Amino acid sequence: MKESWKRIKCPYCFAEFAHDEVHFRIAEEACEDAKNKAAKKEDPAKQEEFSKFLKREEVDPKYDKVWGSLRGGIPAPNVEDSFFIPWVDPSNKSDMIVGDYIADNDGFIEKIEDKCGHFESKTRICPYCHNKLPLHYGKNPQKFISILGVSTSGKTVFLKQLLSKLQDSLQGGILSHVNGSFVDQLSLPDDDNSYLTLNQPLPDSTKTLNFKVPYFVTMTFEKKKELKTYDFVIYDVAGEILVDLVKENPNRFEFFAGYIKSSDAIIMLIDPMQLVNNPIPKYPASNMISTLYRVFGGQVPVPTAITISKSDLLLSSALIKESLNPDGVFFNPNSVIMKNIPWDPEKKYFYADEYALLSGQLRRFYTSKANPFYVNVQQQIANPSFFAVSALLDGVDQKLTFELVSRDEWKSNYIEAYMKKFGVLSKKLKNIQLDLEDQEANPADNIIDTNNIIVRRSFIFDQSDEVARKLDEILRDESILNTRADVREAVYERFDEDEIIELVAADHGGNETLSMRDLIRYISSKKEEMDDYSFDIYMQGYPRGNGDLRSLRIEEPLFWLLSEMDIIARGNVYTSNVQNDPEQSGVSGNWWKNLLKNLGPFGGKKK
Repeated sequence: MKESWKRIKCPYCFAEFAHDEVHFRIAEEACEDAKNKAAKKEDPAKQEEFSKFLKREEVDPKYDKVWGSLRGGIPAPNVEDSFFIPWVDPSNKSDMIVGDYIADNDGFIEKIEDKCGHFESKTRICPYCHNKLPLHYGKNPQKFISILGVSTSGKTVFLKQLLSKLQDSLQGGILSHVNGSFVDQLSLPDDDNSYLTLNQPLPDSTKTLNFKVPYFVTMTFEKKKELKTYDFVIYDVAGEILVDLVKENPNRFEFFAGYIKSSDAIIMLIDPMQLVNNPIPKYPASNMISTLYRVFGGQVPVPTAITISKSDLLLSSALIKESLNPDGVFFNPNSVIMKNIPWDPEKKYFYADEYALLSGQLRRFYTSKANPFYVNVQQQIANPSFFAVSALLDGVDQKLTFELVSRDEWKSNYIEAYMKKFGVLSKKLKNIQLDLEDQEANPADNIIDTNNIIVRRSFIFDQSDEVARKLDEILRDESILNTRADVREAVYERFDEDEIIELVAADHGGNETLSMRDLIRYISSKKEEMDDYSFDIYMQGYPRGNGDLRSLRIEEPLFWLLSEMDIIARGNVYTSNVQNDPEQSGVSGNWWKNLLKNLGPFGGKKK
């Protein structure tokens, strides 16, 4: 047995166990097979035997270990459902499975065969918390990476773009720039199987109240002509949950903090708006650093990539430019921050000198426009480095959508009342009214399906539009807007009472205006429970692009972390490819030492 197989760390409860100490869930097919056999009402002995393979009525008692209400909260339904499927452990092996656990060709335990229907199951579960482990998880050394950021920081989009590009094995894929590297396996969380696609809405922001099932990526790297494979566990953590729980629920804070503290490295995404002083953000960047310090109970000991997300907004958003980059004094279209890394296929490692150009720009920017944040990072993180990325370089269209759904069959004479109440939908409602009148006059013609008619209209904002940002803030907080007074206060906190919003129709069907009075009324209608209809108003982001979802420097924070964890080498883009030894690579030792000295806290650990 390999030594590493004796100490596999659970990505949920962090208990350690050997590969042959895992438990198994039986296959769901075995549950169905047992149910069908039990229905035949064979002899009592057989009935008792089948009953062991039926889905349990009570949840697995180890469910609360991670998913208890004071801990991770309620998972996605398919995650929760798995805790009702019978499991196999050393105490019931002889009753439940044929023989013993079955190993692969390398001797690593990977599956069982049940005695009821002889179905194979590869659903390995942690013996301590019974959460599902990915296939072959633990066969390789594990590395834990937390990606931390508030729900507006673009964290989930960044992660999906990064994973997508890691999977790209074609020429130009980002792992092609690290010697012999490739993705062996990628496992998406059971509650998250969405991808970024043109003309499709971006995934919803990370839910702040629940723990999110991590992503699992197995990657192989070549270093010094030796291949080594790692199992990476990537946590997508909503940063505001840590800030909010510090005082509200210290026990739950400790649960979520546990995932950060167990990380080998951290990427913290900072939305540019978190650096703006006016208006004051709800979760300033400095607060995020202080909270991270509190998570560890002192200086953060692991490599931490402090990363500006949506870096393109430093040049495109009027508010962000005015506050952080006036007249392009720090960044312009020719700045290195707006250029992708000029990879050389012959030189494959983390490009320290290319990064030095970026860090120099960022240092000047932070010391001038966000010095308290910069000082916090220096004092509270032992090994930080600063980056700037854009997961969607071509930007995002924000769509404000109004949607009216009939719960019963509509008739033409119903429409008039809805047209008065929802003026923004009046043109579409008028067309439906005419169709309904034709349908009622000619019932055999099937002009329109009168059941559950959905009336929907969308309006487009640029992602840098301040109106879109304010609307998004209001609608994201709808769960705490319990009364019309709450809605009114939320609206007037961000807009003037007599302000008018210009709406540009997504379908070119004519533009509209939206008064604050109408906005309050619409949001209040969204909260109402009506028997005959439901009304919704929501914001969604849609990626732009001409056949491609371009990104900017998105791999750089990860590659730096990999170099800091001594998984990949680092070197100089302009020198010969002698890895991990700059003094032997054609670069003078003094040049390298001066580079690290000049990088200050951005240079990472000296190799």
